[in-house]
Amino acid sequence: MPGWGTFYNVILVIFGVLLGLRFKKFLPERFSEILLQVVGLFIIFLGITLLLEGQEEILLLISLIGGVLIGEALDLTGRLNRFGARFSKMGTSPLSRGFVTASLLFCVGPMAIIGSLADGLTGDSHILLTKAIIDGIASVPLAATLGIGVAFSVIPLMLYQGSITLLAFFLEGFFSPGAIAEISALGGIIMLAMGLDLMGIKRIRVANLLPALPLIMVAIYFLGI
Repeated sequence: MPGWGTFYNVILVIFGVLLGLRFKKFLPERFSEILLQVVGLFIIFLGITLLLEGQEEILLLISLIGGVLIGEALDLTGRLNRFGARFSKMGTSPLSRGFVTASLLFCVGPMAIIGSLADGLTGDSHILLTKAIIDGIASVPLAATLGIGVAFSVIPLMLYQGSITLLAFFLEGFFSPGAIAEISALGGIIMLAMGLDLMGIKRIRVANLLPALPLIMVAIYFLGI
């Protein structure tokens, strides 16, 4: 059922905040690091699984090339980084700083978009569940250092991901199963890039790949896939 992925995401963030507040003196940083690396490895596996659903390799390649050219021209990664830095500095109290920092971390990223689209189009919440685990892990050290304000980030998280999921759910009828498979395959490629980046294998400006998603949707519409 669409929406469960975001529900899991909210629950794991709250759980991570509670852990961070309760055990902040007993959490070595290396535990968070190794857990994130394991999750990065799983993201690579999930990305490959999604990639294998696609059949239109040329369409995927053209969408990626067009998307990354647009992303680089707009410098989406740089803009997101500057946006996050600017708004993080706006919080003067520990409560507001924790809220703003966590909200940006949990909402601004490719997995939130790809996962919400998959949840709405197919009812598959695996991507959002993986994101939920990452956010839950990240919320532990965040809450330990920034406090209870991190917990309030679940409000924009629900609104943001829920809105994308709802929109995708209503658009599902406009896409054939083959079209959804191609969109999922493109999402899988972006997730592969995310996994490599998260594990520190290769730094990739993942946000600059995101314009490929609307490009492939437009191409699918005109090609009648």
